[in-house]
Amino acid sequence: MQTISGRLYLNDRELKAIYEEMHGYAQFTPGGPDRQLDYIQKLYLIIGRSRTHGYYLWRFLSIFDYLDEARKNDFLTLYEAELRQARDDVRLSIQLIDLYSAFIEKEEIRKTAARAEGILEANVYMYEKLAALIAPYVNPALPPRRIE
Repeated sequence: MQTISGRLYLNDRELKAIYEEMHGYAQFTPGGPDRQLDYIQKLYLIIGRSRTHGYYLWRFLSIFDYLDEARKNDFLTLYEAELRQARDDVRLSIQLIDLYSAFIEKEEIRKTAARAEGILEANVYMYEKLAALIAPYVNPALPPRRIE
């Protein structure tokens, strides 16, 4: 888990740099043709949101070693739900990046978006690896019961 945690942190730093790069592109594309500024802004907002998922999952992982042994299963149960949600959101973000990139005219901006896509795909892979690692420790869901 520590290797994945470290990689999530490094990916967070890379995504932050890409976010800032995309923000810079937006600053120098104010009067561009065919809504280029809108597409660039959407791209960097999507990248920023996906970066936030990775950052919070990394923060959760970083405190795991400090938890009381009796509470680790409860923590992993909650973490697993966050992991599943982040994985689904980032997969959607990858699709949106792909969609908006198709409308970007500058090759340099498309390459930057493709770099972000690659990092996010790596994050999804790590989310899936983490889910497999913690699955044996997750508390089973309670059976449904009738409320009376």
